[in-house]
Amino acid sequence: MVAFKEPGGDAEGWYRELGAPQREIAAAMRRLIRSAAPKLEERILWGMPWYLGKEKVFVVMATGQRINLGFWRGTALKDSKGLLEGTGKGMRHVKLRSLGEVRAPAVRALIREALALDIK
Repeated sequence: MVAFKEPGGDAEGWYRELGAPQREIAAAMRRLIRSAAPKLEERILWGMPWYLGKEKVFVVMATGQRINLGFWRGTALKDSKGLLEGTGKGMRHVKLRSLGEVRAPAVRALIREALALDIK
């Protein structure tokens, strides 16, 4: 995976500049994405780290005291646990407030499903 710079920062800097507790949650999310999909390209777009395969797959967003993991094709995901939120045409997100939520099997399942969609 390669970190690309965009005016205003790079992915390393974005993660480093987060305050607690966001930094810890975001770092865990980043490790999870990298381990699940080491070939995805990491790039700062619109001021946030995006993970790109054939198209956009994930975005990590800092908001309030939490991290949102956005799924570009979120409306196509099954989401059997009802974690996804949002009302847009295609994108959905999961709100992550703790390390436990990052590590939840349902979050990992959504990540795997989003990666499978990117292959199709």
